[in-house]
Amino acid sequence: MLSELFNYWRMNCVLLTNPENLRTRLTSILAQIRRFMKTYKLDKHEMEKYYMEIYSEILNNSVLFRIVQEMLLFIYQIIDCALQAETVSKNDVIEKGIRFIELNYSDPDLSLEKVAEEVGRNPSYYSHLLMTKHGTPFRQLLTNVRIQEAKRLLTSTEWSIKEIAYKVGFHNPNYFARLFKETTSYTPRAYRLNK
Repeated sequence: MLSELFNYWRMNCVLLTNPENLRTRLTSILAQIRRFMKTYKLDKHEMEKYYMEIYSEILNNSVLFRIVQEMLLFIYQIIDCALQAETVSKNDVIEKGIRFIELNYSDPDLSLEKVAEEVGRNPSYYSHLLMTKHGTPFRQLLTNVRIQEAKRLLTSTEWSIKEIAYKVGFHNPNYFARLFKETTSYTPRAYRLNK
């Protein structure tokens, strides 16, 4: 979308041979920018104010070069804000998925597909984002959350290890015990006694 917007701008500037049409063309371009801003929710506070200033420049400034210069600066600012918003959006998706995992770790059938569906992303893409930001694959992240909760339950409850395994989302208590030992270097029983 950014490249389309920039190409639209460039094409319209090149096609102008009559300076009298410049204001009309610039307001048309500004309308396209406005749609872009609304689509990507960039029409808030400072950017909205900046947009109105550019609109006023187009209508009132007699120096056409100054209008074009201001318009270009505005477009560069919009592109920068869009890129920042895209980065924030990706991070928000990652964090939303992690929160979903932290709230649903006890579901033994919790999967990458369920988390990706919750955040509205393709499972492969969400997995890629997770690896990029945290350097941890989904399965390892889920295991870490479950083991942390198991540690808490081992030291704060009298529940059996089998009950704890089920409560933190494991179908098989033996698999839980093996994974717990791989992660902490303790068996669940030893961890409970040691702490």
